[in-house]
This record gives sequence, C-alpha cells and structure tokens, in this order.
Amino acid sequence: MRIGVSNLLWTPDLDEAVASLLNQRGIDSIDVAPTRYFDDLDTAPSAGLQAVRNFWRDRGITITGMQSLLHGTHGLNVFGDRETRRRTRASLRAAMRVGAELEARQLVFGSWRNRDRSPLSMEAAEDSAADFFGEVATDAARLGVCLTIEPISERYGNNFLIDHDEAARLVERVDLPSFRLTLDVGCACLAQEDFAGLVRRYERIISHVQLAEYELAPLSAANPWHEHAGPMVRGALRGRVACIEALKPPDISSLDALAQSLDVAQRHYG
Repeated sequence: MRIGVSNLLWTPDLDEAVASLLNQRGIDSIDVAPTRYFDDLDTAPSAGLQAVRNFWRDRGITITGMQSLLHGTHGLNVFGDRETRRRTRASLRAAMRVGAELEARQLVFGSWRNRDRSPLSMEAAEDSAADFFGEVATDAARLGVCLTIEPISERYGNNFLIDHDEAARLVERVDLPSFRLTLDVGCACLAQEDFAGLVRRYERIISHVQLAEYELAPLSAANPWHEHAGPMVRGALRGRVACIEALKPPDISSLDALAQSLDVAQRHYG
C-alpha cells in the first residue's frame, strides 16, 4: 500500500530535510495543510501554489491529499443560517481550487467545529448536511477533486458524524463520486469499531485512509490497533493512500516523530 504523511507534522522550513528523509524511506506521497504555506486560501496565488507543487515534485514526491480545509476561518458552519452556509461553501470552494492547483485529489473535511449541529436533531442535521455536501460535491467535481468526509470521535467534542457508520450514511445519501469517505484508523480505535466490518461494508466508498493516534500523537509501536488494522487496510484498500496524520509532540523533534511514525506505518500498512 502507498504510505503518505501529512505536513501537519513539520513546519515549512523543514521541507527539505523531510523530503530527504522521505526519499530515504521510499515514500512518495504527502498530504498538505495549505495554510502551512498561505494565510488566506481565497487569495493564494497560482504562482505560489505551483512553486509548492514543483518543490515536492522535483524531489519525487506527489501531493496526493489536503487537510485543514477551513483552518484560520471564522464563523463558518455547515449548519448555519443561509448566509453562513453560503460563506462556508465559498471557503470550501477556495480550498478545493487550491487543491486542484496543487494537484491534490483527496481533500479531507474534518473541521468538527465547523459542523456543530447544535441544536439540531441528528435527523435534521443529516437532511441539512446532505443538501450542503451535495452542492459542495458538485463544486468538487467541476474542479476535478474529491471531498472526503472524516468521522471524528465525540471525545474531541464533535457531535456530528462521530463514527464511520454515521459518515458513510451521509456519503451514501449524497451518492456522488466526488464525495467519499475517509477511513480513519484513530477514530475507529477510539470507538472500538469492528474494523473488519467497516472495511467490508464501505470499501466501495472509501477513497482515503488516515493513520492516526489520539490527539494526533506520532504513531506508536505500542498501539496494538495498527497490527490489527494493517492487514485489512493492505488487503482491501491497496489502491488508496494511507496517510500518517500527526502533530509534533513537545518532547521530540518533527524529524524524529516522522521517523517513528514511518516505522509503524511501513511495518503494518506498507
């Protein structure tokens, strides 16, 4: 399976060192959080996006995905009033334009603070979300990208799409090839979901895989979930990218955290 890593784990000044390490490890895929490079995605210049894309391409690495699509925005919510929803859709459209110019194809929508369904019932929220993401998926198709929805555990404070069954139900309701499911190993672990059942039920609609620990710690060899999930991911989802999603911990460097995470990912998922 193709292993990737998100640049959430390091700052841009380390790009050269990271590229060297990825080359040594035979890793040729990354996800990017675009606000690592540009403060405002609405105004991110094409020349700047091309420079980022070419930096990684020249080092044999492809930007295959994108995360943190609404990072740095304010007052946006999938379930807001008409004007809030309009602005949320416009911000997502700007992010998808950035993804298209970077040639990233899998754009992960997590953003649990921007999908707070309070005070809506789950039924009302699902109706509203199906309408909203149907429109956004249409935008994605025009731009040649795929928006993938990420389940996020309620332990983070999330109250909408807290597991893969809920997220898959929305994907199947929207029923467009430009709106698909992210399989998140960390979320499945937190919820103690039936991983084999998830892969079996949703293989058709999973387009991206995230490898994560609670609170985005570096992948740990002590976590037995990776040994459990790895064979199923490799067997059923080999055409997808399995991307490490982690943040730099306070006690070790980004490069050491990356090396540690790659050890786990390549052992169990590669």
